[in-house]
Amino acid sequence: MSSTAEQLFAPPSRPQRPGQPLWRRMARWYAHLAGFLLALLLLIAACLPVAPGEQSYLLAAAHLRAELRYDLAIAQYAGASAVAPADPLPYCRVGDVRMLQQEWSAARAAYARCASLGPDQGDAWRSLGDADHAGGDNNAALADWGRAAALGDQEALRRLAQAAEARGDVPAAVAFWRRLPAHDPQALAHLGMLALWQGDAGAAQADFLAAGAHANPAADQLASDGFLLLAALPQNAATTQSRLGHAFLAANLPALALAPFARAIALAPASGAANDTGETHAYLGWTLLLLGQSARAAQEIATGLAQAPDSSFAWFAAGELALAKQQPALAVQRLQQGALLDPNNPLFWSEISRASLSLHDYLGAEAAMTTASALSTRPVETIALVHIYVDFHLGFGDGSALRAGIAAVTRWPGNEPLEFLLAQIYTGLNEPANAYYALQAAQALDRTDPGPYVLLGAQAENEGNYVSAALDLRTALALRPHGPFAAQAQTLLAPIQDIPV
Repeated sequence: MSSTAEQLFAPPSRPQRPGQPLWRRMARWYAHLAGFLLALLLLIAACLPVAPGEQSYLLAAAHLRAELRYDLAIAQYAGASAVAPADPLPYCRVGDVRMLQQEWSAARAAYARCASLGPDQGDAWRSLGDADHAGGDNNAALADWGRAAALGDQEALRRLAQAAEARGDVPAAVAFWRRLPAHDPQALAHLGMLALWQGDAGAAQADFLAAGAHANPAADQLASDGFLLLAALPQNAATTQSRLGHAFLAANLPALALAPFARAIALAPASGAANDTGETHAYLGWTLLLLGQSARAAQEIATGLAQAPDSSFAWFAAGELALAKQQPALAVQRLQQGALLDPNNPLFWSEISRASLSLHDYLGAEAAMTTASALSTRPVETIALVHIYVDFHLGFGDGSALRAGIAAVTRWPGNEPLEFLLAQIYTGLNEPANAYYALQAAQALDRTDPGPYVLLGAQAENEGNYVSAALDLRTALALRPHGPFAAQAQTLLAPIQDIPV
């Protein structure tokens, strides 16, 4: 963290309360009133002679959850469990909140308790599997989803089928999809894709036709990924198999792309264009790299580069291999060669920037990402560019960071990450009013991002508005107790932790 950022989040020593700006007082008045009314309602409920029932706790928890006070909602769910200890619902609701907080172990514990309280809690077992999967325990997730599927949970069947596809187990995926209703459009779409993988274009066409009988996202995805057109082409052609591999990559299923690329290489005639076969080798190598098989990937990428030195993708794959081997200087060289062949492709410049950051070449990274942002038709590269200014505190002295931030939100209006990044630039430039309005814009777009709450809490605390500061900081911690802004929030909250909100 830069020294400027450390100063920003350093806790104050309770200075004398200064006069607050009008914009701050007016904006916070409604928050104070809402907090007071909520506290009054809770106080009245606490003073009732008879303890509230489970439903009262659940209603209060739902209200607090809507207000993003997940910490207080969890306490209300605990109250509901104390009143009705045999009811699994409060435990599952705690699991839902813990998932929102990205507290995977706590979510798993809550879902496990929920599932244990009823023999037919299929949705609980599926949610337990989701928590295991999010926490990285895929074997446990498969077991939990399997138990949920055995209890009739169809969403668990979808997860099992997609997990089988992700690991390249086609027979298992087909079996899971066929356990869903016969006219399920998502199942039909995936069965068609898998039929293509098996070389059965007729079955694929029938499944695709049935999937597209009614408008649905699964049928739309088939068209966008390119599978519909491929079903009408001869399957024993190298070009068809190569395009099928590309389609599976577009569908984010690299394990299923391996076989089509290998078949394309095998089907290519010995007298065919070396460049086409070489590029397919490069794609096969990159797919292996995505799957973590770096040794085989290196062989295929080297073959591709040797056979197709004028293929920009072969150079891209070589650059990605160098990055995977932690050779950023070599990666820059190879990616730059690819950019010479395909100068209008933002992906080359984006990856050159990433490699340059590994070399601590921040100016080179800034220049490359500026080019990537200008060429791109999506906001991802622009977000990465502004992150360079914020994360490494570049361009704050000469105004380039502010110019980039303003240009970004102008080009991509309605983008919450960019509004928050602009707020961080204003904060670093000691322009609290502009930062405040950017933070308000960010919160209007996404109330669940803890970052704006931390900066708003820092502003309020510096102004002596400790109630607002405590509310913002506690909300940030409720949203992500161990997220990237949690340490700053805890540091800022420490001197005002006695303020109840």
